[in-house]
Amino acid sequence: MLVPQSACAPGNATGMDLAPSAAQPSRGNGGVGGNQLTIVDIPFPLLDDGLLAELPPADTVLSLRPDDATSTETLARARAAKARGFRFMLSRCRRETKVGAFIPLCEFLSIDFASDHGINLDIVKALKRYSLTAAASNLASWEEFDLAVRCGFDLFGGSFFHKVELGSNKVKTLPQVKLNLMRQLSKSIDEIDINEVIKTVSLDANLCIQLLRMVNSAAFSLPSPVDSISHAVRVLGMAALKQWISVAMLSELDSSDKGQELMFRALHRATFLSQLSQAGALQGMDTDRLFLLGMLSCADALFGVEMVDLTTELQLPEDLSDALCAKQQSEWAWVVSMLQAIEDNRPEEARRHVVFRGLDPMLTARLYMSSCRLVDCMLKGLA
Repeated sequence: MLVPQSACAPGNATGMDLAPSAAQPSRGNGGVGGNQLTIVDIPFPLLDDGLLAELPPADTVLSLRPDDATSTETLARARAAKARGFRFMLSRCRRETKVGAFIPLCEFLSIDFASDHGINLDIVKALKRYSLTAAASNLASWEEFDLAVRCGFDLFGGSFFHKVELGSNKVKTLPQVKLNLMRQLSKSIDEIDINEVIKTVSLDANLCIQLLRMVNSAAFSLPSPVDSISHAVRVLGMAALKQWISVAMLSELDSSDKGQELMFRALHRATFLSQLSQAGALQGMDTDRLFLLGMLSCADALFGVEMVDLTTELQLPEDLSDALCAKQQSEWAWVVSMLQAIEDNRPEEARRHVVFRGLDPMLTARLYMSSCRLVDCMLKGLA
């Protein structure tokens, strides 16, 4: 997860995929948007031709690693992919990495701060002589971020960007209408009182306008206009309504760069887990509950409060609350751990979760990337 310096002021932004500086194409939505790039930090030799065929070349940055220089087959495939329009980042670099073999292929280069303390300005200057965009990854604190800025890096990444920042000036208050909706939607579909949902939605003018606009759009092709919330709710159906309301509420929660990036991450997690469940990859796990787990998994950072306090206020079911609070006894705690491992570029740990749970690694990778594109489409529909 990499972001530009302009988006990284404390309390202002967080990392999401690839978002270069203003002179470069950017990846994001809301205030960060523009042309969009997604970095696929999967070792390139593991990306088969079938998976590459599903990726949009103009929007995708693929990852090469220093050891790939020893494989003529990998370099030949990378050259062929570049000819198709893919871009490349050389990742997991260290100070001793020889970048010469990668210069014709890569536009971006990522240096791991977790294993390379003492990176200095001369190293970044050397990289820029090759016209490489320099990225600092695995930053662990704002102090390391400041060091990376002084050294001249262009992109920045690290899990601390989406950690909770406690402090009264950062805590956001959830309006009572939306709080009630979140409580209602945390129930299973069979337990939800549709009349209560209609009544609550009707109290929020913005949600009403967006809902009516959506169901009257060309996507539904209805024979006559929908002019009431109750009719709109019944047209959409409770399962789809739960997801739509969750997306709509998050999208207007925080208009800052940080809020928009966290919102995208939450939606991506929720959509990915939902798609995994619908594909039959998560047997015995409720699709609606998984979607809500993903949606709420970044809520502590969004609101600036501890997750245990947030789950108590929302009165969430115990299994969902335990998973969000990372309690080891939760049967779903591994799901959040897997998501964090993927996002923090810890592929070995992520793969252990995937394999141990019997998931198909290639199916998981495809759904992760397709869910990213789906979230883009959902957010454009709310714009």
